[in-house]
Amino acid sequence: MSTETITALLVAYNEEKRIRNYLESVRDAVDEIVIVHDGPCTDNTLKIARKYTNKIFVAPRLGAPEPHRPLAMQKASSEWILSLDADERLSSELKKNIKQLVKSKDVDGYEFYWTFYDRGRLVKHGPLSRHYRLALFRKSKTSPPEKPHEWYKVRGRIKRTSFVLDHIMPHDNWSLSSFRTKHLPRARYDARFRVSGSDASKPAIFYLFKAVVSFSLVFPYVFIAKKLFLNGLLGFKFSLIAAGYTFLANYFIFRFKLAGKLPAFEALDKEFARIKI
Repeated sequence: MSTETITALLVAYNEEKRIRNYLESVRDAVDEIVIVHDGPCTDNTLKIARKYTNKIFVAPRLGAPEPHRPLAMQKASSEWILSLDADERLSSELKKNIKQLVKSKDVDGYEFYWTFYDRGRLVKHGPLSRHYRLALFRKSKTSPPEKPHEWYKVRGRIKRTSFVLDHIMPHDNWSLSSFRTKHLPRARYDARFRVSGSDASKPAIFYLFKAVVSFSLVFPYVFIAKKLFLNGLLGFKFSLIAAGYTFLANYFIFRFKLAGKLPAFEALDKEFARIKI
C-alpha cells in the first residue's frame, strides 16, 4: 500500500443525475475510485460509473450510507481515503493541492471548508454558511462509522484547511418530495438499528410519545437555539426537516416494536413509493 496514493469512496443510491459530475471532479485527483451501491441499481448510475472504475460493489438495500462505509473502506487499496457524497465536488484549488496534502508526515486527516447550496445558489450568510467537513484521512488511522449519522473517526492529528469542498444541491433538497425519498429511508434504517440493538428497550408506546414530544422540542432548538432563523426560510425548512426526521425515527421504532418484528426493507421501500407528496 503506497503511503501517498488516494482512493475516492462513494456510497450511492440511484445517482445518475449527479454521479458523472462527481466522477469528473475526483478522477484526476485520486489513484482509485471505489463505489458501493445501496441495493440494486434501477437507473444508469452503475452504467456511468463503469466508465471510470471497475471497483463497484452492490450491497443489500438499507436506505442509509453509514452501514456501507466500512465495506467501501475495506475495498480501498490506498493509505489515504477521500470520502465524498455524490453531491460534493473538489474545488479547483483543492484538486490542485490534494496530492501535496497527502505527503505530510504529521497529519492524519484534513477538514475542508464545506459550502452549502440551496437550489443551486451558494448560501453566504448565517449558520448554514459556516461548516467544515473531514473528507481526507489515513486509512490506517481511521475507523468507519458504526451508527446512523456517525462520521469517520481519526486517531491522530486533524488539520483544518481553507480549501473548498463544494456541496452542490441544484434541486430543492428541503421539499416534501425530497423528504420522502431521502429522509424516510434514513429514519427507517435509524429505527431498525436502534431496535435491533439496545438503544430502544422501552415499551412501544413510549416511542410514540417521544415522537410527538421530540418534534415539538427539536424544531425550536434548531431554529432558535442554533440560530438557523438567521437563514430565513431556508433555516425554517432545515429545522422542520430535522424535527420531522426525529419524529419519524421514533415513530418507526414504535411501529417495529408494536409489530414485534422488523419488516423487510423491500416492503418498506414499496410502502414509501406509494406515498404521494
